[in-house]
Amino acid sequence: YTHRFVVPLLPWIAVLAAFGFYELWQFILQKYLFKILMFVSLLFPVLVSSRLAYLSFQNDSRILARNWVENNLPASSKFVTFSPRLRLASSRASITEQKSIDSASLRKVDEAEMFFDGALDGKSINALNLYTVSKLDFFDHLPEYIKKQNVEYLVISASEAEYANKINTIKAALPSYLKLESFGSDLGVRMPGAEVFKWTWLDLFEIKEFGPKIEIYRIDKA
Repeated sequence: YTHRFVVPLLPWIAVLAAFGFYELWQFILQKYLFKILMFVSLLFPVLVSSRLAYLSFQNDSRILARNWVENNLPASSKFVTFSPRLRLASSRASITEQKSIDSASLRKVDEAEMFFDGALDGKSINALNLYTVSKLDFFDHLPEYIKKQNVEYLVISASEAEYANKINTIKAALPSYLKLESFGSDLGVRMPGAEVFKWTWLDLFEIKEFGPKIEIYRIDKA
């Protein structure tokens, strides 16, 4: 957030940059080789910036996954989400269930949705959002819990190394499941400014959208 303190300087920086560019361009006009070098040097940042802008416009994989669930799956079904910073708008009953599992996992948004029995826009899903649950003994028995509670859909992250073992354990314990949709990539490239991110410019051309790989599964009954 410290970037905002530089904002008042941007008009002055733009003027200085424009002046420097104008003087450089006047010099380049006299040199054919410099024209080519100038074009090449400007082409790279333009391509990268354009790709970055395009991916930012596509939105984050977690938002895309949430929108897909809300628009394509019945809200009356029971969901479990298991990915950092991914949550579905929950009903009061689902949040009460999460509170019984780990009361410390509730956030302000959970308390608000419990009060209004869903999001302010009227959306409400029977979703158990587990990314803030820290009780390890619960995850040891999560596959049994999913079966017992008749959970119908899983929305999980497939590119978070710290969750890989738990996710594989859950999937292995389920009788049968079908992948419905996926968003993001295994690279897990984050949107700049949203989180700590580590990626190169080449990664921008290998992904379809920012964010970790999110997979949506339907759990088939045994």
